[in-house]
Amino acid sequence: MNSNTDIDWNKKYSGKEYLFGTAPNNFLASQVGLLQKGQRCLDVGGGDGRNSVWLAEQGLEVLSIDQSDVALDKATALAEARRVSITTQAVDLFKWNWLQAAYDVVVSMHVHFESAQREIINRLMLDALVPGGLLIFEAFHPDQIANNTGGPSDVDYLVDAAILKNAFPSCSFLHLSEDTVHLPTRPHKPEGPAVVTRAVIRKP
Repeated sequence: MNSNTDIDWNKKYSGKEYLFGTAPNNFLASQVGLLQKGQRCLDVGGGDGRNSVWLAEQGLEVLSIDQSDVALDKATALAEARRVSITTQAVDLFKWNWLQAAYDVVVSMHVHFESAQREIINRLMLDALVPGGLLIFEAFHPDQIANNTGGPSDVDYLVDAAILKNAFPSCSFLHLSEDTVHLPTRPHKPEGPAVVTRAVIRKP
């Protein structure tokens, strides 16, 4: 997902298939050891639910927010099929009433913003965490521009490790890496390599 208002996200999510599949993001799933049952989790740009539902399956209390109500309806259907419960809200991330110190975990998986907007969202996500809370993050790296496997075509929307370090100077990084991964075939995108930046960030 990115914040480009020219994209009709309801239209993109309108098909029967799940846009990015129903399995969780691999990096998110690899952090399962950091998660605890009963934790409050905010999934930012949760889309059609693959990560939100997996988080609920781990016993977390999940609120998924996204600008597409069509995507969130599919997320709710996926949760019902998996016999777990999630809460969803269709919101404008820049107008939503973000709660402060309300979540143990905030998840941001491939939610891309231009740099000025990203600075705002980063602050809002950090403020939403309780002290000691975790932000689990993955986004496309600037080197992804050379691939045809997904992500924004404007480098200003892309994130490297240095950008993240500068964005969260008061935080500790439990994980920070720039990795090449293999993406499967998805609607309108071929399979192939992708370059991503990954982090687990702990709020002081």
